[in-house]
Amino acid sequence: MKYIIKFDDVVVKWFNGSLSTRIFFNSVNSLVGLKKALKKISQSTGGLSYPPIVIVPEARVLWMDDGSSAIVFANLSIKRLNNIIAPVVEFTLPLLLYGNEKVYTVILSHEFLHYIYIAIKFYSNEYFINPLISTSTLSGRVFLEEVYQIDPDAIFKKGSILNAVKRFDDFIRKSRIGYRIKRNWIDRGLPTKLIHSTEFRVRLSIEDYSKMYLPDDVLSKVRDLLDEKR
Repeated sequence: MKYIIKFDDVVVKWFNGSLSTRIFFNSVNSLVGLKKALKKISQSTGGLSYPPIVIVPEARVLWMDDGSSAIVFANLSIKRLNNIIAPVVEFTLPLLLYGNEKVYTVILSHEFLHYIYIAIKFYSNEYFINPLISTSTLSGRVFLEEVYQIDPDAIFKKGSILNAVKRFDDFIRKSRIGYRIKRNWIDRGLPTKLIHSTEFRVRLSIEDYSKMYLPDDVLSKVRDLLDEKR
């Protein structure tokens, strides 16, 4: 499986002094575990291409209308990379620092299910529209709700990854990754972005959506999944 890990933003933050040298080199060393996690995912999916991973040099906290909050470890987005519009997984730097290979594997597998779901919508020429937003605000835009996923049994082979993904919330809680990120990063005042739940959506024009790139092997898998439903 070929994959891309974009580390540029972390390098920039280190150069401008926003991140310490210790944090920078610890994150570089942690990339080894991230690559091993991607290899395991490839084995479990039969070698399907994983979307590019963009390491974002910040923690992210999602705020809800009821005042509750949750740490965002990673999320699917759509970006322009090298003049190509494509889905990417934004992977937070604190997750890279305080997670481990097993945590990376499960979280990246979780995001892969969102990726395949969006690939199915793209192939089927369907758009995600949030009905709570006025039509004038929606004009010319596509809203991709990341809460939706494909059934993990349709993507992963039987084994530890499939089992962990099916019990994702329980796995995350037992891993204590949220606690470690809060204690070692957020509580120390390191770069943290607060995002309201109404803003936590992928937005792009319908024209850009129609030009989105997906690898041939992913599109082939999508066709197989749709054929099975017929």
